[in-house]
Amino acid sequence: MLHFDSTHLKLLAAVARTGSVSKAAEEVHLAVSSASARLKELEERLGVALFERHGRGMRLTPAGQASERYARAMMLEAADWEEEIRRFKSTAGRVVRAATLPNAMATCLPDDVSRFLTVHPEIQVSIQSFGRAEPMLEAVLAGDADLGVTTWPGSFPGLVCAVYWSLELAAFMSPESALARRLQGRTEVDAAELVDEDCIALDPGAALQHMIDESLSAKGCTLKVKLRTQNYADALHFAATGTGFAILPVKAFGAVGHVFSVPLANEWAKRRLRIWHRPTLRSPDCRTLIDFLAAAARSPQTAAAAEPQALAAS
Repeated sequence: MLHFDSTHLKLLAAVARTGSVSKAAEEVHLAVSSASARLKELEERLGVALFERHGRGMRLTPAGQASERYARAMMLEAADWEEEIRRFKSTAGRVVRAATLPNAMATCLPDDVSRFLTVHPEIQVSIQSFGRAEPMLEAVLAGDADLGVTTWPGSFPGLVCAVYWSLELAAFMSPESALARRLQGRTEVDAAELVDEDCIALDPGAALQHMIDESLSAKGCTLKVKLRTQNYADALHFAATGTGFAILPVKAFGAVGHVFSVPLANEWAKRRLRIWHRPTLRSPDCRTLIDFLAAAARSPQTAAAAEPQALAAS
């Protein structure tokens, strides 16, 4: 009989998706050396090579592809088993574990969850924040979270999603800045027009900053970073003082008196938050929360009366 643990399964799935041991090791919270040793151990136990090593990373062999399918299936079964057991415990069965990125927490999720808890006081919600979308979605897939909220643009194997709020980005700056005077009267601005201006950026590891940098890089542009900070509120504060402009979600701040903002015209700056989860929801409370959030995005007034709906894969 084969012997392996959940870390082996998570690591195999992560390497298969990222093509990189270092990226996979970061996602499963292992040192790269430990991750490499575990992969070698798994190959030795199975008696076959799971990956082909090449200059750009790792590719699955046919045996690796088959193993990765079974690994994902076992993770799903284990997560369903754990969820089923949690329902028999006195209070744990009433806790919904939500995972999210800063963009959702800075915009719509706190208000919507607060309204949900008012309507459903018998249910508890635990929120865990992640810096990047990939490890967050892996946590949902592995059953470490019941749902995840992110603007992840494509599909994610093993998960389906419900549409949530739209998320549009804007350039925030001091109303007294030369840039604000130049953009006065504009309804939107292309981000490429801003690359020569001092910018207040988030840390490179932040999901939003990573998306902004990659989108601009694809057009041959790079931001002129004057200062980096870890959160949206600090970035807005520095922008308001005239240190530079910051690219942030419009809904995070709305109509703030001490800053001037112009929406970005770029397609990549107009995104949609989605609520990701496994196709089979063992927890009725999780289904109730997903339905409530999806209804809140359609109409906040009807969220309390949210009815179960079909959730489509993205």
